[in-house]
Amino acid sequence: MLVEDVVSIKQYNVKKLLTSIRFCDDMTKKDISAHTSLSIATISNLCGELVTKGILAEGRPNMEMRVGRTPNLMKFQYDRYYVLALDFQFADIIGISILNLRNEILFSDSFCVPSGVDAREIIETAKQRLEQEVARLKPESHVIGVGASVPAIYDRTDERIKCSSIARYEGIPLKKMLGDAFDCPAYVDNCANLRAISAYAFQPAQSIVCLDVSQGVGGGIVLDGEVLRGKNGFAAELAHIPIGDPAKRCPYCGGFGCVENDLGVENIVKQFPEIDQGLPLPEKWALCVAHFNRHADELAPMLSNLGRLLGQVASILIDLFDPNRFCLTGYITDIFPLLSSSFWAEINLRAKESLDRKLSIDIQERSWSDVYIGIADAMYHRWLP
Repeated sequence: MLVEDVVSIKQYNVKKLLTSIRFCDDMTKKDISAHTSLSIATISNLCGELVTKGILAEGRPNMEMRVGRTPNLMKFQYDRYYVLALDFQFADIIGISILNLRNEILFSDSFCVPSGVDAREIIETAKQRLEQEVARLKPESHVIGVGASVPAIYDRTDERIKCSSIARYEGIPLKKMLGDAFDCPAYVDNCANLRAISAYAFQPAQSIVCLDVSQGVGGGIVLDGEVLRGKNGFAAELAHIPIGDPAKRCPYCGGFGCVENDLGVENIVKQFPEIDQGLPLPEKWALCVAHFNRHADELAPMLSNLGRLLGQVASILIDLFDPNRFCLTGYITDIFPLLSSSFWAEINLRAKESLDRKLSIDIQERSWSDVYIGIADAMYHRWLP
């Protein structure tokens, strides 16, 4: 037991050291000691081991004149270590990316998925594409892990996907499948959690709440630097909150009024039969956004209802968690200017106390990069160098 404790303490100190210089290139051992509250002797020993492993490198400061001995700077070799990221948000398009340990995106692409293709085939295609790109990157590089974003719940008890808005992923052991295919540590999380992690990585706050609306509707909560997951991983599951159209039966749970049936972008697209439903969802959504913009006056009642529902879900999260920051993310932000008046009316009505106390609300422009950054940051914090 003592040996395990000693190893755990050392591993904790190593990550503390690396995190202190992860985004900084001008720290000496003395600086690191002051930043981490670890002794100079401990920092010197750990730095020596990490230099030997190639994780750190020593460099001279760029100073033309200095009186006395010039201490070396410790540099994290972040660009030798990569995270592979897969985005399963949509049924017909898969996003793939490679990032280094400063969350910098080195490669990003996507590929179409024909109907009838199962998850194992998709993973194999992604693996082939990513391995080709890794081979083009820096020699002697190392992949520390692979992560995936899903429009679903990752059940921590049996490590399977639950309540997926895409049927092919329902019930599969995606984490194990990724780990087996890529032969490295794997991580799976929902889109909202990853976007909350990304928001925290860019601008830490005591509490961050993220409402993500794309193919699904989900919430991500970061409290004191940790994702709120609950006992089974179901925390902040929003899809089946019964504030939607009470006449609509949910195809997943069988109940009526689930908010995802109204706010999920695929369900919004289905309201327009003139849009070819056989197109990939991002293409259908782009046509839908254009249609909303051309016919905003005619579609005002529908847009008002969407904004009202969005504001109600946001208010529920704000009132429950009293966050420092609230972020709205996902494809729904493409039409937010058309929803804003009814959205803000709900927020002002239902979350006025938080607004009066300077709650920061960010409407974030849609991007896949924040999902990838969330994966990379989560993998870094799980990495045992």
